[in-house]
Amino acid sequence: MDSNKQYIVTIEICSSKIVGVVGEKSPGGSVSVVAIEADSVSPDCVRRGFVQNVEEAKQHVQSVIKRLESHISPSKIRSVYVGVAGRSLHNMPVEIDVELDPNQLISEDIINNIVRKCRSMNIEGEILDVVPCIYELDGSQETRTPIGSYSSRIKAKMNLIVAKTTLKRNLERVFDSIIKVQGYMITPLVVADRILNNDERQLGCMLVDFGAETTTVSIYKNDALRYIATLPMGSRLITLDITNMNIIESKAEDLKRTVNSLELEVKNEPIIDGVKVTDVSNYVVARVGEICANIAEQINYAGLSVEGLAAGVTLIGGGSRLNGFSSYLEKTLKLKVVNGHHCPYVNILTPDAGNFEYIQSVALVATAAEMINHNDNCVYTPKEKPVEPPVTDEVTDNERDERDEQAERKPRAIDSILSTVKWKIANIFKDGDDESDDDNYSDDDEKSVKY
Repeated sequence: MDSNKQYIVTIEICSSKIVGVVGEKSPGGSVSVVAIEADSVSPDCVRRGFVQNVEEAKQHVQSVIKRLESHISPSKIRSVYVGVAGRSLHNMPVEIDVELDPNQLISEDIINNIVRKCRSMNIEGEILDVVPCIYELDGSQETRTPIGSYSSRIKAKMNLIVAKTTLKRNLERVFDSIIKVQGYMITPLVVADRILNNDERQLGCMLVDFGAETTTVSIYKNDALRYIATLPMGSRLITLDITNMNIIESKAEDLKRTVNSLELEVKNEPIIDGVKVTDVSNYVVARVGEICANIAEQINYAGLSVEGLAAGVTLIGGGSRLNGFSSYLEKTLKLKVVNGHHCPYVNILTPDAGNFEYIQSVALVATAAEMINHNDNCVYTPKEKPVEPPVTDEVTDNERDERDEQAERKPRAIDSILSTVKWKIANIFKDGDDESDDDNYSDDDEKSVKY
């Protein structure tokens, strides 16, 4: 991999899997997906988008990163961008009134000060982002771009994007000590920005992300976010319902995917392990009906009507691949429902990334490519250490003969030393015997001392 190119790495933690993507950003700004890897996770690890077992999630993230690095070897990943989503994520509308000098131009500093006031509000949960809805000038004029206007009063209608404090905190705990996080992104906002066009947001539309354990509903009108909520229900609920027929979850999942139970009339015929198609269909229809009814209710919670969403519904998420789900949702909402698509301006160079289930992950890469600084890079290439040549022990024939001769002399030298030591020990004992016989010396005689 070319170390001079700029690369972006994103991690998305979903209810059923953890997805990592490596993107390449060209000097002209275009983005290409060069690698994608995913690890399946259990509900004990991630439940409804919320990380429950931090240590287990760490292991999955490390596994994904390691496999991504295998695609870009010898380069290594030094940092990532992370998507944030989960059950408690929702919007909270607020209004901020500010009195101004009529002769004062509305500047970027004034708008930034309003955003800071929103972020400092004392609410239950954590404010992850502040998204402007509309600005009202002098009590009547509405605008999306107030900077550059004059007004004696500005009323800012903003959406606080809020979640439980532990949602992001546990994400931070997952990446602590593993890898640096360059930035966090609100996944539903990123996806809407990448796959909904301006006309759809202006006319009014709904984005439905039907996942494994959650369904996120985002509603836009007049080119502004009006509502966002994460429902604690997904396609896995249907699978669990089918297990009530004494079927293990893996087989229930297969039945859910293969039985066209929402569109066609089915015959009363046994299938896997004697389970009847009509029995499976009854469970699927009941649960899908409940999920679609809850999705429809979000329009009322947003303070809008079906007539106000002229652009209809865009459907994404792995759960939306359920046979007949889009048609059932269309009948329930009485709105046109279309399947979402990948960002049209992102080049997908690896076939796996083109799958429908990775729309969100590719959207995160596209947004991270805009966030990253020109001089930053999520990937680096370690410097290779110089390899020293092995030391060879080359000797000439004369040196080899001399070495052999020295080896032969060593035993002879040792024998000589041992003989000398034995001789000295024998003499010491002999001298001792002579002294013991000389007991009758006189006091006048000089006694010699031997050492």
